[in-house]
Amino acid sequence: PTRFQTFGICLTVLGVVVCVIAKGFESSFNGIGYIMLCMAVLSYSLYCVSAEKAYAITNIEKTYAMITCGACFFTTMAIGRSIAAGTAVDLPFQNTEFLFSVIYLGIASSVLSFLLFNMSISYIGTNKASSFVGISTAVSILAGVFVLDEDFSAMQCYGTLIILLGVYIANMKSGLLKR
Repeated sequence: PTRFQTFGICLTVLGVVVCVIAKGFESSFNGIGYIMLCMAVLSYSLYCVSAEKAYAITNIEKTYAMITCGACFFTTMAIGRSIAAGTAVDLPFQNTEFLFSVIYLGIASSVLSFLLFNMSISYIGTNKASSFVGISTAVSILAGVFVLDEDFSAMQCYGTLIILLGVYIANMKSGLLKR
């Protein structure tokens, strides 16, 4: 990325940090949670670079492999946890709310979003596609405000605006910078 794109990406990260700090004052600190978050960010970064280099594999194949690996891992973890607790694996499929949630999370939130993200990497590249990830923080905050009726602090507002500005700057065409 160019220096200006790097500045935009750093600005986006700063906006996310501002949003986290704004909410962090209201909740407790959990070191293991932040370590896991850092591991997730590292894993995501490695995935983005690998996905762009794997041009011989279609986006649908990449998504299928991701979802299959995730399903196998989490199913194994759930079975192991049930065995350790001495309970049988009990999924309430007769509960329509649970079934709807599983279908929504499995299809719309996972398969569709990862397929679209894999497509974005192949069309616009890792740098530009990754710069949009910060927007998920802003969308999550706004969804919490409008759907869950959560409070929206001034610091969260500033953080959201910084995120949007950072994504805009990171994706500006270089011709606009010369004017």
